[in-house]
Amino acid sequence: MSRRKPGRLLGSLFALAVLASGVLVGDLQGSGDFQTADIIWNMPAPR
Repeated sequence: MSRRKPGRLLGSLFALAVLASGVLVGDLQGSGDFQTADIIWNMPAPR
């Protein structure tokens, strides 16, 4: 089993968790989801 797969899985799970929390925060603050999208787009892609 290679080391890259668990890392990529963790990275995608982390991104999903951040996105989900961003949507929840966005419901409270209004534009939080756009900030979360910016953070995810600017994140270095897990390789």
